[in-house]
Amino acid sequence: MKKYKLILLFLVHIIPSFGQDNRIDWDGLTNLPQGTEIAIGVIENGTIQKYGFIVEKNELKTKPNSHTLFEIGSITKVFTTLSALKILNDKQIALSQPIAHYLPNAENTSDKITFYKLMTHTSGLPKVPNNFFWSTVRCPSDPFHHYCEKRMYRFLNKFRPTDNENFTYSNLGMGLLGYVSSNIENAPLNSILKNEIFKPLSMTSTSLGIKKEQFHLVANPKGLNGEPKRTWKFSEVTEGAGNAYSNIDDVTLFLKFIFEQENTHTDLFQPILKMEDEQLRIDTSESMGLGWRIHHNKSKIIYHGGITYGFKSLIAYSRIQEKGIVILTNAKGFSRKENKLLKELCFNYLEEK
Repeated sequence: MKKYKLILLFLVHIIPSFGQDNRIDWDGLTNLPQGTEIAIGVIENGTIQKYGFIVEKNELKTKPNSHTLFEIGSITKVFTTLSALKILNDKQIALSQPIAHYLPNAENTSDKITFYKLMTHTSGLPKVPNNFFWSTVRCPSDPFHHYCEKRMYRFLNKFRPTDNENFTYSNLGMGLLGYVSSNIENAPLNSILKNEIFKPLSMTSTSLGIKKEQFHLVANPKGLNGEPKRTWKFSEVTEGAGNAYSNIDDVTLFLKFIFEQENTHTDLFQPILKMEDEQLRIDTSESMGLGWRIHHNKSKIIYHGGITYGFKSLIAYSRIQEKGIVILTNAKGFSRKENKLLKELCFNYLEEK
């Protein structure tokens, strides 16, 4: 315990202060599983700072990892929504437009499913479709990899949404949004995101999926073939829901872009502002924007988390406080307690005291 206190004292001296009341809860990070690698990026008043750690013996050991790649899971949905909004603006397609027209093999897909409803999780589509089970059985370690177009259309052609517009978080819906965007542009979703978002913002290490030459950059242990363990693959109908890899260098560039007052990429910045607008209330403290979740307390916090089997992450920012934070980890398993910890840590940092 004495050794741990000395480490914390050392960190206080080497890590720049964020203000007496808004300091990151470094102690809370030691509750992540042993061996978890952590990459943190913060931006405050335009200044970016980055930190890297690994949890060993309930202590934080510094580990430079700003270039290390992590699966960011459902944070992918933010980029899928942003690219879809840009496409709709460019093509002059309304958010209220039904998506059925852009599904070539649809037979009876309801015109009640619109772009807006996919972006706000109000389409009535379930988190995963009822025929997703067979993809999971085929490859339990890669549940989204084998859910193909054929299965998606089979589900959609039988699906009958109600008139209710209740919030139901849907991986299927966001995967469908990415799939429809790809159909409109007649290009792979990865190429769309790269050309429309990642390249303009200099996010050179961010992509959907990874190539063999990037295996060594991923935080997780490697198998005999050099491929990272505990990583997921996605199909073309699921990748928009959670297939992105990124690092702290890139995600902090995205946060910086969000706060730039005189933004040169107005074609992206205007959709970002639109995504922050509250669209519907989920409960007393939570609401939904377009793609983003919104937390209401002392500050309006825009955020999204990501959970895959091998990674847990969260990105959040407050335009009122002019600061943001992203935490990427390779905490494994399906428990949500790690993301609850990350959410509390980020919200405490961003809340006005």
